[in-house]
Amino acid sequence: MTQKELDYVKDAIEHEDNVIAILNDNINTLKEQELIKFMDKEIKVHKGIHKKLMNLLGGKANGW
Repeated sequence: MTQKELDYVKDAIEHEDNVIAILNDNINTLKEQELIKFMDKEIKVHKGIHKKLMNLLGGKANGW
C-alpha cells in the first residue's frame, strides 16, 4: 500500500469515528424511539465500516 493509500484509509477511519460520535451525540438528545432505533442501526453500520478499515490497516502492518 502506498503512503497516499495509507493516508486515505487513515482519513476514512477518522471520518467513521466522527460519524459515530455525531450519531451518539444525537441519540442522547432524542426522545422519539423510532429515530433512536434508526440511529442505533446507523452506528452499527459505521462501526462495521470502521472495523473493515482497521483490518485493512492491520493487514498493512502484517506485511500486506
